[in-house]
Amino acid sequence: MPSFPQRDDPPHMQDLLSLWSGALGSTAAWTETLIARLEAGEYVMAGEARRE
Repeated sequence: MPSFPQRDDPPHMQDLLSLWSGALGSTAAWTETLIARLEAGEYVMAGEARRE
């Protein structure tokens, strides 16, 4: 992450970048978990038979 604020940047930029970084990190972790569950066959997709 860049070192903010720079001389002409608003002082809230560091907080905003931190918020965005945390949100994107959480979304990436959630996506990785979803992909693992999909690959493990935990969801029935259209056209697939239900697993018992």
